[in-house]
Amino acid sequence: MRHLLLAAALAFGLAGAAQAGPAEDEAGLAALRAADTRLAAIAYRLTVANAALCAVTAPVTGLRLHAAAQYNARFRAAAVRLFGLGDGPAILAVAPDSPAEAAGLRAGDWLVAIGDGAVAASTTADAAATGLEAALARGPVDVTVVRDGRRLTVPLVGRTGCAADVVLNTAGGFNAEADGRRILIGAGLASYVASDDEFAAVVGHELAHNALGHRARLDAEGAGHGLSRMVGRGAALVRRTEREADYLSLYLMARAGYDVHAASAFWSRFGREHGPGPFGTSDHPSWRKRTRDLDRAAGEIDGKRVRGEPLLPGTLWPEGE
Repeated sequence: MRHLLLAAALAFGLAGAAQAGPAEDEAGLAALRAADTRLAAIAYRLTVANAALCAVTAPVTGLRLHAAAQYNARFRAAAVRLFGLGDGPAILAVAPDSPAEAAGLRAGDWLVAIGDGAVAASTTADAAATGLEAALARGPVDVTVVRDGRRLTVPLVGRTGCAADVVLNTAGGFNAEADGRRILIGAGLASYVASDDEFAAVVGHELAHNALGHRARLDAEGAGHGLSRMVGRGAALVRRTEREADYLSLYLMARAGYDVHAASAFWSRFGREHGPGPFGTSDHPSWRKRTRDLDRAAGEIDGKRVRGEPLLPGTLWPEGE
């Protein structure tokens, strides 16, 4: 989690962050932690509930890690004070009803060992998360943390979930993107959503891109980057992946217990209030077309629930129907 903290402070309403004092710095970081905690909970629910729909899975714990070194000089001292950071990675958030919560792990715990391997003070949060996932892939593992000066060792298991590193991107504004494994959610979107259901719609859309292998598909077609995705056949291919991701995202939401009707409400409001953006470009459907499709998919899911059918996606209808 590579936070660009000045952008984060601005995104979460900390006016004049460049001139703010320690109290304002800590307020901005507290808001950032709250958004990270909320994102961790939503990502955990979506990834675990939809493991059967993802080709690539991984052990999921509900932990979100951070370390003092990832905060830039402008905010590092405030982060150390507020979060009690020392050397090495610590727990930033624990998702509710997750294996990490069941193990008794808490925000603020310092991670000092995974199994028999010590976690060096120089270890980044990303490296620690990767090491923990690798250990859990082999089975349950003992995790040692320091809490209030005492060492605690607890057994941790991983639940099978979609392989996805869902990260709050403090420099991402109102954008979100997926690269096949990592999902970046812009801080602007995180502060804009009106409910967890709407937040799940944003995360679910990007998770759907990964589940459907869209990045690899577009790269293979030469439409993954730059001007190639903005014109002609490239733009049409990207539009197709966007419609597919919207369709699947509602099934991911439904299977995780979120209100699928929140997706249409969110994208309609966002489209009206934020102008063309990606909603008026050649490589994305307009927000009106998008909400039309989302309403149709929500109706499809409602019908399956009434009939007692499994919540499994079918075939996306042709554009224009």
